[in-house]
Amino acid sequence: MTEKHHYPNILQAIWILILLRILSWVLLILRYILVRVTSFLLLTHFAVTSLISVIPYGLILMRGVKRANTSFREICPLVPVRLSLFFPMALTIIGIFSLQFQLDSWLQFFPSPSEWYPEWYIDFLSNLVGASNDLVIVPIWVIGVDSVIVGPLIQELLVRGLILRGFLSHYSARKAVLASALLPGLISLDPLNFSGPAMLGILLAWWFIQTCSMLPCFLGHVFYGALFVAHIGLGQLEIWFHPLWWNLVGVILTPLGVWLLIHQFRKSSDTVPEDVSGDKPNQL
Repeated sequence: MTEKHHYPNILQAIWILILLRILSWVLLILRYILVRVTSFLLLTHFAVTSLISVIPYGLILMRGVKRANTSFREICPLVPVRLSLFFPMALTIIGIFSLQFQLDSWLQFFPSPSEWYPEWYIDFLSNLVGASNDLVIVPIWVIGVDSVIVGPLIQELLVRGLILRGFLSHYSARKAVLASALLPGLISLDPLNFSGPAMLGILLAWWFIQTCSMLPCFLGHVFYGALFVAHIGLGQLEIWFHPLWWNLVGVILTPLGVWLLIHQFRKSSDTVPEDVSGDKPNQL
């Protein structure tokens, strides 16, 4: 195993995610100051906010690529995958998307992280975010760009491309998958934004290991984001308890999609990638 594949380990990944949140808040504060000083209202638009959110990811990715002594091409292998994989992949994405809302309906009974923060911090946060945006309601097209294009691209490059690759150099495949999927949600300290990203993270990490390609990760994340946007468009976002048929979709499609994928991966002669982490990782 070459030295360049050792970064990051789990402690370094925790620092990466904390630094990401710090940089995001610094940019928010700087944007707020610029708006107050220059009255340049374009900076207050949610579309600009979405684009600015790319900057911390870009800075951290450049630093991570340099620390890992690798290249963007290596952390983003776009190896072609068999078309027969896409149908069970789509079924599984639909399944976990359905399951997410049932899990979130249970998690809403846990204390919100906002209840742990002092009142002065909540007031500061509300004033800062409110004063930095001129729109009361975020347009659906902005949510679409953020969820279907910007989010999948930057998050997959960081979490699967950099962090998961590093974890595969240090830990077994199972531990690497779980840690890379759970850490972002744990760092956010938000139980209502944990179950969906965690399940999606486990699924996409598995696909990455099995295919040695970021292509399924990008497409799966894009499809998940498109379902989210469609859900908002139908006005279902604030509905916690969905009908029985909705839950059955998740209960049936998730294991069905996983079973079909396992069957497809076993049929392939290259189910274990040779160069994901520098070594051949343990199978899941």
